[in-house]
Amino acid sequence: MRSGANGSMDITITGQPLDNGGVSMTSGAVALGPADQPRQYKGRITALDGSRLEAKVSDGSRTISVTANVAVDAAGSISGTVSAQ
Repeated sequence: MRSGANGSMDITITGQPLDNGGVSMTSGAVALGPADQPRQYKGRITALDGSRLEAKVSDGSRTISVTANVAVDAAGSISGTVSAQ
């Protein structure tokens, strides 16, 4: 994906719910990519802090660092921004 490109990102967080609505993460996985290859990059969440997560993902030949800032609305819909290096 290139700057401003559309794609998809699947986030799986496993852990215990917290009283404040958060999660005490025990493991997390991420898959992302462009529309024609939505699981091109796969990896694990390396940090979770509120609505911000960091992950390392790979397509088998290169590894990139991903930062995502997400928001969940009252209906459960998720939106946010993703950056990668």
